Amino acid sequence: MNSATKSNTLTVVPARKTSRPSSTSKRNRTSGAGRARQATIPDGLRVTLTYAMAAVMPLLSVAGARLTGTLVRADAWFVASVAGVVALTIFAVSLSHVAQAVRALTKAPLAHSRALAMAFDGAIIAAELTMGALPNDVGLARVCIALMVGMGLLTALLNLCAFKLHAATQH
Repeated sequence: MNSATKSNTLTVVPARKTSRPSSTSKRNRTSGAGRARQATIPDGLRVTLTYAMAAVMPLLSVAGARLTGTLVRADAWFVASVAGVVALTIFAVSLSHVAQAVRALTKAPLAHSRALAMAFDGAIIAAELTMGALPNDVGLARVCIALMVGMGLLTALLNLCAFKLHAATQH
């Protein structure tokens, strides 16, 4: 299928009929039960949400590291472990996206792409954890903030690239 005829659709399959009667009126029921219908996602909404997801990923990594570190310092170990699991999940998802984008851009081997992705995402988390461990060091805080902003922007762009690559391969 060429790119001019591609459509952004989501296939919605109606639920199977049950033996009990439905309380919905006949006009609200899906005509042609058993046939799939297409729900179209508007391009503008799809693009907006793609940009939003790409921008949010590094912010979630920073927030997860900050939250986990704050809870550990407050001796709230159970809640800190839950926050840490969520943060690691976000980190893992971002790592796969960043590695996919690095590999597509550089044509580097998969292992190299993954290592670079770990360096990019890991730098954000390391900087946030460093700021939490040494909150009174103003010079170090400036370096950490610069690192988080730079790597955050880079990983946001790489996440966006990966989302676009994934969307392009799904049509």
